[in-house]
Amino acid sequence: NDVYRSYVETVVPSRDKHVAAQWQGCDANGNFIQPRDFPGARALRGERVWPGNDFLLGGGTGGPVWIRVAALPWREGDDGEIDGAIVVIEDIDREKRALQELAEQRRLYQSVTDNASVGLLIMDERQHCVFRNPAAERLTGFTRADVEVRPLHDAIQPTRADGSPYPIA
Repeated sequence: NDVYRSYVETVVPSRDKHVAAQWQGCDANGNFIQPRDFPGARALRGERVWPGNDFLLGGGTGGPVWIRVAALPWREGDDGEIDGAIVVIEDIDREKRALQELAEQRRLYQSVTDNASVGLLIMDERQHCVFRNPAAERLTGFTRADVEVRPLHDAIQPTRADGSPYPIA
């Protein structure tokens, strides 16, 4: 169909080294895969490649685009012979780019909080600590285990100097 042809013009990528060079695929562990291990080639060997592999398909007019390619062997007759492959290509570019942006935001957040000289503590609705930066641990002396199992108020300063409790509010 037309959508498939927008990704694969005439030659199946695993069959042509020049076409394959535009496809950077990785397996579930993030390891690059060789053209002989592309989903279509594996399906032609009888393997079921589902949910598929992610590829960064480069070079087109709009720049590189992320796609997911899955493939299944196709058998037409009752003889069990593989007659071809059913290949499904899904455009996952927006999803991948959003995940990359989120990872970048996390790295920035981690850098800011790890390098802050003030203690930062975040509590959940039960008042248990769900985040603390290294400065908070240095300043309070409490480890994560110390503050995540009980209300933060109880761990940090539950009473006044005279022994009367501080209100939680």
